[in-house]
Amino acid sequence: MAPACFATGVVVQKDLPVSICPLDDNPEGVRYQGLLKSIDSDHILVYSPHAKALHLANRVSLEFRIDRNDFRLTTSILNLAPKDQLLLRKPKQIHKKQIREGQRLSYSLPVKYTLWTKTGRHEAELRDLSDQGLRMVGNQPLRKNSLVSLDFYIKDAKTRVITQGMVIWSRKDEENEHLIESGIHFTTISNEARKKIARFVAERAPFEEEDEDEDA
Repeated sequence: MAPACFATGVVVQKDLPVSICPLDDNPEGVRYQGLLKSIDSDHILVYSPHAKALHLANRVSLEFRIDRNDFRLTTSILNLAPKDQLLLRKPKQIHKKQIREGQRLSYSLPVKYTLWTKTGRHEAELRDLSDQGLRMVGNQPLRKNSLVSLDFYIKDAKTRVITQGMVIWSRKDEENEHLIESGIHFTTISNEARKKIARFVAERAPFEEEDEDEDA
């Protein structure tokens, strides 16, 4: 399938990872992983293993990342399509925001992960953490833009984090060529878990003066 395009000129590829957040009766901001399958003049088709549950929602936000920008749109679910797919109304507006690199904390703890939609759990070591994502080292090569399910416990913050993430980059570890270092962007982390990580990182990371946020 050729790249699809929103009216705003935002070009997206088929199977682009997206997160789906119900906007009604969802105070914790729980998000669900999905893949964008197609866009036409009036509709967006999204795959999600949680499609049957999401179909009960009315309004949802769809969020995705392209290069250094986050995109968000608000839409409504029109119908449940075959093969765990959702038919969404194509909105007239899409919001774009340049990604801001928040504070990162050098920190070590075990991370369990699985490749999304595949069986088999793997283990890696966390190298650093922010409320946007993490850097980890393991022995499994990960493909850029692939999805992983993450599970780790921050003992010092008494917080367990279970979320999906997208592989932003992956390369051989500089200290050990037999290990693979990967950067993961959180895609379905809840608002509560993100706030807890941000607070934990802010309390422990060295103070650094940051530039002001700038809308793209």
